[in-house]
Amino acid sequence: MLSEYMMRMIMKFQLDSILFCSNQYLQSIFVYNDLQIIEPYAFAHCSSLSSIEIPSTIQTINSNAFSNCMNLQTLSYPTKEIIFNPNIFSSKEFGF
Repeated sequence: MLSEYMMRMIMKFQLDSILFCSNQYLQSIFVYNDLQIIEPYAFAHCSSLSSIEIPSTIQTINSNAFSNCMNLQTLSYPTKEIIFNPNIFSSKEFGF
């Protein structure tokens, strides 16, 4: 299991597809300001994930990035235009 510090350092530089997929220990996400795209399935099946904070540098959130995150309750994002690709939550309905 990666420490929280290591997870933050990885996220600062690159957030690839399936990076944290199925991580049952991840509870919240703060995405660093350098990141522009969240790739498909990056956080899919993270069963403990309950909150996400998206910075203003994010331009695109790809399909299934947060699919099957059944405990997700809070998504904070800036009041700027972000491309939300279809089915970013898949089984979770948010009304975007």
